[in-house]
Order: sequence, then C-alpha cells, then structure tokens
Amino acid sequence: MDRLMLRPSEAAELLGIGRTKVYELIRANQLPHRRVGKSIRVPFAQLRAWVEAPAGSEQIQNAQRPTKQPAVSSGAARQATGTESPIRSVSRGSRSKRAEASSPYG
Repeated sequence: MDRLMLRPSEAAELLGIGRTKVYELIRANQLPHRRVGKSIRVPFAQLRAWVEAPAGSEQIQNAQRPTKQPAVSSGAARQATGTESPIRSVSRGSRSKRAEASSPYG
C-alpha cells in the first residue's frame, strides 16, 4: 500500500531538490503540507497536483495557508478581550537568607 503522506526528505527526493529547499517552500507556504503534532508531512496527492499545476498558480500555493489571528500583546487588551491568564507571574525577588549565608560569593 502506498503512503498518503511523505516526510519532507522523501518529498525532496521525489521532487529532485534538496531537503532544505523543501523546508523553505513549506515555511513560505508554497508547498502543500500538514502538521501532525510537531512533525511536518506532505500529502502525496497534493504534492502531485502542485507539481502538475501551471507555474504561479495561486490556487495550489495558497491552499494550505492558515488564517492568522491577531496577536494580543498588552495586558489591558487581554483583560478587555477576556483572555487574561489566571496564572500570575512570580517575582523572583531576593534570595533567601539561608542561600545568602552559604554562598561563597557574598
């Protein structure tokens, strides 16, 4: 049985290009791909369609482009949108007196 998904190195071998170039194409969303956990896989059928598509065909190139959500960076914006984290950052503060007493550095 033929596999439906290829590793980037296998896709590179089939395409006759380097593995690094395949990762560049994936990073630029020019090569169809899927993420499975932390792994990247290239669907064989979509790879074939990508190869057979006319050069510059936006339909195939943009097929895998994910929609990006706007990043929320300020605390006020997070509170306004209700995305404030329930976990507060912990200040490291000064070291304990015991650690200071046993430190050879003073």
